[in-house]
Amino acid sequence: MKNNSQQAPFLGLRNTKQLSVILDILKSRKRPVSVPDLVKSAQKKAPSLNKTTVYRTIDKLIKEGAIEPVMLQEGVVHYELKIEENGHHHHHFVCTGCEKIFCLKGCVKNITSLLPQGFRLEGHEITLRGACKDCT
Repeated sequence: MKNNSQQAPFLGLRNTKQLSVILDILKSRKRPVSVPDLVKSAQKKAPSLNKTTVYRTIDKLIKEGAIEPVMLQEGVVHYELKIEENGHHHHHFVCTGCEKIFCLKGCVKNITSLLPQGFRLEGHEITLRGACKDCT
């Protein structure tokens, strides 16, 4: 078992089993994950892990800049790694049939051309909705 006093890679957090399990799930899913899904998956690897611990770990990961919340469905917050492996941010597609979430590659070019004159863009999120290939 890992020494809990070790620092997690790239983070100023202790490398705990809970942290390791949650990061592994977020990395392996490659799409945003809701807390109920995260708890369910995490408990398969660490049965004693509870919802409170997941929320605490999520808060720490957000403060460290490792993950970010994304609001893709009304009333449901999902979490994902902040930046893709290639270093670029991305957008999402939500299927209105099965409610699955898909990460889209890349970003809209020249999005700043949509801004009114004198405005400065500080960030953006784009969520496309429709039917996935399984639901069409």
